[in-house]
Amino acid sequence: AGAGHDGMARAIAPIHQYVDGDVVFALATGARELPVGDAVGFIRPEHTRFVDLGTIIAAAADVVARAIVNGVLAATSAGDMRSYGDQFPSSAGRRGTARSNATV
Repeated sequence: AGAGHDGMARAIAPIHQYVDGDVVFALATGARELPVGDAVGFIRPEHTRFVDLGTIIAAAADVVARAIVNGVLAATSAGDMRSYGDQFPSSAGRRGTARSNATV
């Protein structure tokens, strides 16, 4: 979930305001056991699988950031709420002329 919030911060600005409800849920399947061994702080340097966890965490942040951007670009307008792609057609590979904000 923490890595997900990192991804949100990469894709959304400003992030974590008092009224926006930013939230990420994460689930561990438990399919693999955590490494065991003496810890130095929270790091167990003799276990490369634990070190590999850093790569997974970085990938999780990237996946969340990309999902947000892909969602924003794929969204369509609803009622008076204009989508990013309808406001800026070239950003989402759409053709057409964006309406002025004054007409919304």
